[in-house]
Formats: sequence, structure tokens, C-alpha cells
Amino acid sequence: MHPRRLVRRIPVKECRDGRVSILNSGTPEDDCFVAQINRYLGGRPSPKKSRFTNVTDLSHPAIQKVIEVASRKGVALDIRLLPESTRSAEEAAAAVDAELGQIVKSLVFVVPRPDGRLAAIVCLVSGRNEVDPNLLAAVTGEVAIRPATLREARELTGYPDHGTPPFGHGRDVRILMDQDLAQYEWVWAAAGTDTAIFRVAPRTLRMLSNAIVAPVAVSSWIHGAALGQMEPRLQFESGPGA
Repeated sequence: MHPRRLVRRIPVKECRDGRVSILNSGTPEDDCFVAQINRYLGGRPSPKKSRFTNVTDLSHPAIQKVIEVASRKGVALDIRLLPESTRSAEEAAAAVDAELGQIVKSLVFVVPRPDGRLAAIVCLVSGRNEVDPNLLAAVTGEVAIRPATLREARELTGYPDHGTPPFGHGRDVRILMDQDLAQYEWVWAAAGTDTAIFRVAPRTLRMLSNAIVAPVAVSSWIHGAALGQMEPRLQFESGPGA
């Protein structure tokens, strides 16, 4: 004679993707049982949420300015809007599923002039690198160069923090580009806001920003040291950026 079995009903419902789920909170045993049912049914996993929002509204003035500057040089930018703001290169890399080095950081520096005004220099740096102040001073020939404050960066470039693009700045800005960016097929840069980003080839980025490629980052200097000594001002005799 077989022992009597205890039967307990588990209230479940069918999901749109073919799986079943427990209506009310169940026990760990219930969860395990339902998981076995789903494996048997071949229920599909929930669709992966896109890391980009639906790009339908690019009307923000800052984004429009970036688009127009690129358009004047014959480049149509593929701008993506992220669902959340990115406050670091690490966050941006995770948001677009890219390597940290593919993220372009637009770092603003200032140089005081005798008349009291500030001249801006923007460094386009790989996300894995940091600008070395001594190298930057050597490349530019500007001994008093320093990082801009948030207010200074906004006033000199016309863009908010974490949204500064590599070109399209409000005033004449000199631009330097980290040579480590050239190793990638594609890099990602801010498009005027902290939720707008675009992908671009490094050569195209250099053309759009009218940048001079120079060893301004710590690792860039190490890679480029064997190329010979630099003549500081000869490395930076370019006109203003785009």
C-alpha cells in the first residue's frame, strides 16, 4: 500500500512570454517547482531592456548646436539618448556597452590672460586616462594653465558639466586630443547634455573638433616618449576649435 500523498495547490498565472508565475508570495519550494515548470515549458526570458531611449526628441538647443556644427562639415551624427544621466566615464561606458577607453572626456582647462580674461583649452581624453598638468603645460607652453571650475567651463564652452561635447563650443577654444583614442575604431562622446551621446570614428572626431593630437595624458606620454622630444609651441600652433 502506497503512503498517502499530500497535495497542495499553488496558484499561478500565465505570463505573456509563455512562463508562469506565482500569484501570491510562495515558499522556496514553490519557487523551485515553478522554475522547473518554466524550464519544461521553454518559457522565454524577459526581453532585455534597451540601454537607449526612443530617440525622437533632439530639440534641446545644446544637442541641436552639436548637430549643426557637425552638419556644416558634412557629418550626420547618430545621437543616442540615454534613460539616465552619466556622471563618469565608467557610467557612460556601461551605458553604451563600450570599453572605458572608448569614452571621450571633454576636460576644460583655463589660462589667465594679462587683461584678466580666461582662455579655454579643451582636452579630449580617453576615459581610462587622466590629463597630466605638467605635460599639458609643456605641450601648450602655458605655465599657468589650470582646470576650469564648473562655472568657468559652462561660461566658456556654453555647455553644462558632464555634457560638454568635443566641438561646437560657444567661444574660441583650443582643443587637444589624447592620442590613445586613435587605437579604437569607434569612440563615444557627449552631445551637449548629460544624457545625449554619439558614436564617431577618432579621425572624424579630430576633424570635427579641429584638434591637435598630443600626449597630454599620463599613459599617452609613456607610449609616445620614444618618439622624441617635443617643441612645446610647435605642437600647438593650431587655430581655435570648431
